[in-house]
Amino acid sequence: EKVGDVDELFDPNDHEAVSTAVAPDEEKVDMVPAVLQVGYRFGKTLLRPARVQVYVAPLADTDSGE
Repeated sequence: EKVGDVDELFDPNDHEAVSTAVAPDEEKVDMVPAVLQVGYRFGKTLLRPARVQVYVAPLADTDSGE
């Protein structure tokens, strides 16, 4: 069966994160916006993890005021 769909939660057991993107909102953090290569599972055995992009939280504003 295929592994890896857009808009699913990132799972390191099924996915390989190959890039990141800033999430458009907090609900999207750790979600998969793009699948670059579909993965496959045979029964309970993962044959190949899906290579995906993962949404991350934006960096905090670290303005030091200098």
